[in-house]
Amino acid sequence: MVNALALNGKKVVTSDSYVLGEVEGVEVDTENWAVTTLRVTLTKQAVQDLKLEPPILWDVVISLPTKYIQTYSDPITLNIPFTEITNLTKTKPPT
Repeated sequence: MVNALALNGKKVVTSDSYVLGEVEGVEVDTENWAVTTLRVTLTKQAVQDLKLEPPILWDVVISLPTKYIQTYSDPITLNIPFTEITNLTKTKPPT
């Protein structure tokens, strides 16, 4: 078992070794108390490569479902390549 706070700051890389960003938090399903999503702050390079417009007052954060995690270590490795991240991106202000 892993403490959710231990995830914060871990690098996240795709299956093709692209450094996507760092974990900034998790989302929990309170019905069964399971982590369902990692909130990942994207690197500046990832924001550029995904052709996203960076907001002025906050970072670009994506909600990454845990089903895309291949291995939990340092870094966290995903089971999808960078090209598939485009479908998952969205900008959110910090909470």
